[in-house]
Amino acid sequence: MKKRTMKFILAMVTIINILTATVLFVDIQLFDMPETTISIDVIEISANEMILQATVEVDNTNSFGLHAENLQITTVSPSGDDVANIVIEGGHIPANKMTTFTEIAIITLNGQSPGLLTTKITGKIGVDIGFITKTLPLSINVKTSLEEVVDTLSLPEISITTGFGNITQQQINLTATIDTYNPNTFDILIQNLSVNIQTENETIVGTFMAPSGSIPAKNTTTWTGEGWIRTEALNAQQLLINLSGSVGIAIAGFNKSLPLNLRMEIDVPSIKTILSDDPVDVVIRGDYKATFKGILDNIILEVNNPTKLDIELTDIVVTANRIDNGKKVLIAETQLESGIVQAESVGAFKGQMVMPYSKLLSFKTGRVLPDEMEVRVRANVTLPGIDQKIWVGVSGYQDLRLLK
Repeated sequence: MKKRTMKFILAMVTIINILTATVLFVDIQLFDMPETTISIDVIEISANEMILQATVEVDNTNSFGLHAENLQITTVSPSGDDVANIVIEGGHIPANKMTTFTEIAIITLNGQSPGLLTTKITGKIGVDIGFITKTLPLSINVKTSLEEVVDTLSLPEISITTGFGNITQQQINLTATIDTYNPNTFDILIQNLSVNIQTENETIVGTFMAPSGSIPAKNTTTWTGEGWIRTEALNAQQLLINLSGSVGIAIAGFNKSLPLNLRMEIDVPSIKTILSDDPVDVVIRGDYKATFKGILDNIILEVNNPTKLDIELTDIVVTANRIDNGKKVLIAETQLESGIVQAESVGAFKGQMVMPYSKLLSFKTGRVLPDEMEVRVRANVTLPGIDQKIWVGVSGYQDLRLLK
């Protein structure tokens, strides 16, 4: 009796296990494949290597748990060389849950473009219930930010400040300070710079040598350069700097460059500033003679040019005024011929001026002679061939009240 009972119980247990296993087997056959997403994010970049974080998200929509194991993410170049090989330990994936696995890796691109690399995942996701074991295929979406790192390369922000130094008859020395800011999260290389200076008519009138070099991420680097512009540039309405070159990046052994072009306006040098260092001395001499019409003044205007530049005087006007009780009255005026004073020499400009007796002497007011006589010289000073001018003037006074 006991033996029959035991056999009956064993038979029932066996039947129940078979039925249960059958139900589970059918359930497993009808399960939803988990969706697996890979994200590869850049954490840190240097010229030689890149630190990545690989993330695998497995969304298990089934009513039973899964198990991930031997997950391996491999990135290969078009030639088949491994660029990255990331192994993720894996683990249990609960039913109706999303589980995330992460791993850190250091890679080098070995000159391969991120846009040409292929990423794939291998491994196993399985279910193990009782004596039933099944391995499930993976549905994979790959996200990579490697290409974005290169594609989002920002050009540097460049500002140029110029100054002008020594001047010769042919050119003006130029100094330039170049401030360059790198807005990227990685170092960049400025190279192959070429700079010229143009007028508003695109006539090239100068250049300067701009250095090249590396600029750290999120930093500003200041360089100085030297050059020149032709003196004729003083006639320009605008001066424009045209800078061209390339911006290079080196990321984990991968190099890329983009063209760099910059156009900006700088101030046209002022001739007043250029000639202000060495003052020009002016002396006016008069040789007076009495004539029938009045006093004839043979004028000699001596200009001492201490600079190393030829200068030109134009629109030279000499006036004589009488001053009575502070009131100024014009007596005579004349214009001298224009001319050039050679560098480090003295030039003479000659002319004549007649001061009529009717204006020089005043019998109506009882003041035959004026209180004072003023002689004034005004002229435009420039460089030969330059349109910019400096309007200068000098006056001399003679007190005649002691002669009354």
